[in-house]
Amino acid sequence: MPGTLYKAAAIVGAAESDQIGFLDTPVTSLQLHIEAIRNVCAETGIPIASIDGVFSA
Repeated sequence: MPGTLYKAAAIVGAAESDQIGFLDTPVTSLQLHIEAIRNVCAETGIPIASIDGVFSA
């Protein structure tokens, strides 16, 4: 389908959570991922609602 975004993907930013290493207060991996997503949105100016998917390794 020329001219469409069918099966298209784009990496528009990368970020990490504010908390790295040993944490004094317990947080879940989901909380850390959400923090990283918020950080990348702040850095790129993209609203969270525009994100269709997230990959984490």
